[in-house]
Amino acid sequence: MTDAGAPAPRIRRRWPLVLAALLAAGLAGFYGLRRFDLRAYAEARLAEAIGRPVQLGALSVTLGPWTRIEARDLRLANLPGAADPVMLRAGTLRAEVDLFSLLRGPLRLRAVAASDVTLRLERVGATWNWRFRPEAGPKPPSDLRALPSLHDIAARRVSIVYAMPRGQTFRIGIAEASLAAEADNRPMHLAARGTYQGIPVTLAATLGTLDAFRKLPAPFPVKLDLGAPGAALDFDGTMTEPLDVDGAAGRLAAQGTLQSILRFGGAGTEDQTTLSLAGPFRRTHDHWRLENAAGELGAERFTARRLVFDEGGPGAPDAIAADIAFPHLDLGAVAPKGGGQGGGNPLELPLAAAANPDPRLDLALAVDALDVGAIHVDGVSLHVLRTPGLLALDQAALSWLGTRLQGTARIDGAGRASATLTARGADIGTVAHALGFGMLPIGGTARATAMLSAQGATLGTALAGARVTAVASIARGQIESRILELASTDLRLLFRRASGTTPITCGLAVITGQGLAGAVSPFRIATGKGTLAGRGSFDLSRRTLDLVFATERASTHFLALDVPVRVSGTFADPRIRPARFSAQGRAELARLLALPALPGPLAEVARRDRCFR
Repeated sequence: MTDAGAPAPRIRRRWPLVLAALLAAGLAGFYGLRRFDLRAYAEARLAEAIGRPVQLGALSVTLGPWTRIEARDLRLANLPGAADPVMLRAGTLRAEVDLFSLLRGPLRLRAVAASDVTLRLERVGATWNWRFRPEAGPKPPSDLRALPSLHDIAARRVSIVYAMPRGQTFRIGIAEASLAAEADNRPMHLAARGTYQGIPVTLAATLGTLDAFRKLPAPFPVKLDLGAPGAALDFDGTMTEPLDVDGAAGRLAAQGTLQSILRFGGAGTEDQTTLSLAGPFRRTHDHWRLENAAGELGAERFTARRLVFDEGGPGAPDAIAADIAFPHLDLGAVAPKGGGQGGGNPLELPLAAAANPDPRLDLALAVDALDVGAIHVDGVSLHVLRTPGLLALDQAALSWLGTRLQGTARIDGAGRASATLTARGADIGTVAHALGFGMLPIGGTARATAMLSAQGATLGTALAGARVTAVASIARGQIESRILELASTDLRLLFRRASGTTPITCGLAVITGQGLAGAVSPFRIATGKGTLAGRGSFDLSRRTLDLVFATERASTHFLALDVPVRVSGTFADPRIRPARFSAQGRAELARLLALPALPGPLAEVARRDRCFR
C-alpha cells in the first residue's frame, strides 16, 4: 500500500537555490581556475535543504556558458530506525546548466544523466521516507513555476526497492530510461526498459508540455503504454499528480494471458487463456476505481460494472469491491489450467473467518447462462463479503432444471458455519433423473428449505460433522395408483390391476443428515384415495435408500389391509416388497404424523403445510 496523500520525493523549491549558490561561489572565487572541488560545501547545503545527511564522494564543476556539474558516489540518509540507513545511492549524476539562466530565469538544464542508482522507498514508523522535513497539517501545493527547463534526461542501471508495511517487497529495475522534449511548450516523451519483479517490461509515454507541468495540480495529459511478455496496459487521460500517478482520470485498457497477468501478482500458472478489460478509470489518493468496463475472458464477454481498490492507511487493511456480469460463461473453458503454485488439500484450509482480514472483500457476480461440464444453470447471482470475523455468501441464486435455488451462508471467527437453501419449482421427475434415480412412481412440483450447521478447525472437519435439516413439500403432483393400493394391500388387487395416477393433495417430508448420509422421517403424502406415511434413510455416497411406508387406515377403502411396504436398494433400481413389521414397529409408524423438533424457520414452513396441520 502507498500513502497516496504523500508527495513523490522532490525538493523542487530548494535545489535550484543550492545550485545557484554553488555556481555563484565558483564565479566569485575560482573563475580563472575552470575546474574546482566544492564537495564539502555542497554536502552542507544539500543536508540543510533536505533535512537529512548527504555524502558525496566527489563533486566537480566545469565553468562555461553551459556549466557542467558532476557528482559521484552520492548517498542520502534514510529516516532514523530504517532497516537500511541509506535511502539513495547514486554512482554518477551529471547535468549542464545555462549559466546566464541563473540571472534571467527560468533555470535551463540539459544532458541530465544518472547511472548506477539504488533507491529504497519504505515507511519508517508513521512516515514515508520520501517525505523530507514533514510538516504538521496539510501540505500546501508545491509552486512549480520555477521548475527548470530540462529537455534531455537519461538514466541507466537504476534499482528501486519498494518495501510495503506488511513485509512485501516490490523491485523495479531500469536498464535505461529517457525523457525528452523539443521545447517547454512541446509534448514530452518518456521511454524506459527494465524489469518489475524480474519480469521484463517496457514503458512508452507521451506527456503534456513542461509549461503544463508547471501548472499542476491542473489536469496534466498522460498517455502511456506499458508492455510485458504476453501482457499490455494502456492509459489515456490526465493526472493532477503524475509523479504519484494520482488524480488520474481517463481510459484504462489491459490485456494479456492469465499466465502473464498472474505473474505480476507472484502466482504461477501455465494458463494461456486471454483476459482483456477496458473502461473509464479514476484514482484519487487511496481510491482506485474502474467502472462500466467491457472485457473478455477467453471467448466469454463480460462487464465490470464496478472494480474498486481502496488502499488501507497505516495498520489498516486494503479493501476490494467488484461487480461483474457475464451473459454466458463456460467455466470449463476458462478455468485455470497448468501447474499453479501452492495448491494443497482444500479440506485442510482453516475454517474460522479472520479477525482482521486483509484485504476486505465485497464481490458480486452475475451470470445469465453458466455451463459447468454437462451441467447448465441460468440466472446465477452471487454476493460474497469478507469483513472482520465474518466470511459470508450474502446472496446466492441460480436456476437448474427449472428449479430456482436461493441461499445464504456465513462463517464466523470461531469456525462456526451456517447456511440456508431454498428450492422452488422443482420438477420431481426431472431432478430425480439428473441425480441418477430410476423412474419414480411420483411426480409433480416440489419445494424445499434446508438449513446447515457445522463447526471445526478446518473445512474438512467441519464438513465431516455438518448437520443438515430440511423440509420438502409437494404443491402439485400425482402418484401412481398402484403404489397406493400396494401400500394399503387393497383386496381389490385380487380382481384387477390398478392403473393410472392419483392427484396428490399435499406432501411433506422432514429430512435430516450428517455428511452424505441422512434420514427422511417422517414423510406424508395425501391423496383422494388414501394417505401414505413413512420413514427412511439414504446414503448419497453409496447411492442407496431404504424407505418404509404404509397407508393410514382411516384414509383408505374398507377392503384395504394397510400392510407396510419397504423400498430399498440403489437409486437406479430399488426393490419394492411388503415390510415385516412387529406390533411395536406398526405403532411407531403410526406415530409418524407428529413433527419432530425443527429449527424455527423450518418449523414454520412445516406448520403452514396442510399435510401436518
